[in-house]
Amino acid sequence: MLRGALERGIREIVLFDTVHPFADQVKIENVGAIVGFSLEDWKAIVDLHDECSGVIAAHDTPSDSQQEIPHPSELVAKLKAIRPVFEGCKKRNSEFDITTLKPHREKRNALRKA
Repeated sequence: MLRGALERGIREIVLFDTVHPFADQVKIENVGAIVGFSLEDWKAIVDLHDECSGVIAAHDTPSDSQQEIPHPSELVAKLKAIRPVFEGCKKRNSEFDITTLKPHREKRNALRKA
């Protein structure tokens, strides 16, 4: 019961309801609340998501309400622009894994074996 409450707290508070188990969606706008994200990273992700949502009929957007499909060179430029955001996330994740998560797991496993 405590583990479930903890996991729910992490999902709803720490991750600001960004993801849910077994759900087929991610609440992109909520990513900005996650620790480690700058407002600039949040804005870059949300802006790109908003733009993609206007072009792709992900939720059956009427064709007359959809935006023009961008030229491939424009799409490549946008992907290059968002890449540093994801690289920063990977770096933060890697640093967390090395400095915090791995030592925690090693300590926990040692206690379990004792």
